[in-house]
Formats: sequence, structure tokens, C-alpha cells
Amino acid sequence: MLVAGTAASTVQREQVVVDMTGVVFALEVAGSAEPGWRPTEVDWRSGGEPLEVDVDDPVPASQVDLRVAVRNTAGTAAGVVLSLRDPDPTGPEDLFEALHVEVSEDGVLLGEGTASAVAVPLPGDLAAARVEERVVDLTIHLPITGDRRWADARTGLQVVVDGTSR
Repeated sequence: MLVAGTAASTVQREQVVVDMTGVVFALEVAGSAEPGWRPTEVDWRSGGEPLEVDVDDPVPASQVDLRVAVRNTAGTAAGVVLSLRDPDPTGPEDLFEALHVEVSEDGVLLGEGTASAVAVPLPGDLAAARVEERVVDLTIHLPITGDRRWADARTGLQVVVDGTSR
């Protein structure tokens, strides 16, 4: 970081050094399609590792319910935003674009919208050093149409959990 100040023709500069030695910022995630699921120690994965959740083959006009848990392994609190991503987009007729998603925590709706538009910040900060875990429910509604446009359609769905240290 460079700090500069000017006065007439004089420029003064000071160097600011931020020591990040030993500072780690990382989130861990877990997930399941089981109703009422809570993570156990063996469920947690590094935020950089893909987490696969098996779901039964949904039918048109149905919904898929998922639970995703997140905890912070860093030494500082973090703000967390949950969003969705299509790992293999195929264009505007992709089923991912037709999905409607609701995100809730403890029965409180935090946000909803199309899968590509959902970006939900979790209320408050996520405590440091694995002190707490947050479990978020995702309800994914498959499209209701009068035709068979989405029959046998498939899409991938990645839950993205981004954190910002405080």
C-alpha cells in the first residue's frame, strides 16, 4: 500500500507493511439432501474441494431440498455470501436458468430468485476458529410448464460460498 500526500511541489511517501504471516482464511462446507440433517465432523470439506450431494431424479414441477453448512476455520470472523453456479452452461434453454431457488436459515427466508440471480448474504458474521456452523436450507423448484420442454432435462448445480474476513 502506498500513501502519498502532496503540498505544492513536495511529495512525501510512506510505506505501510501488513504482516500476514500465519493468517489463514478458509471456509469449510458440508451438505446433504436428508431432511433435518446436521453436519458431523466427517462431513466437513475444505471450501476448495467439490462437495457432491446425491438427490433422487426430480420430476417436472417438483422441488429438491438441500441443506448446506458452512464454518470458518480462520482466526477472524467472516461475512458469507451464498450463490449458485451452473458448472456446465449450455445457453438460454439450460434447465439451470429455469430453476427458482429459496434460501432460508432456521425457517427464515433470506432470499429467493432464479438460480443464476441468487446471491444471499448470511446475516451477521461467521465466527472464527470453527466456533459456530451455519446450516442453510435450499429449496430448488423445477419449472412448471404445460409442455414437455424440460422432460429428461438435466443440469449441474454448484453452491458457491464466498467469505470476506472482517
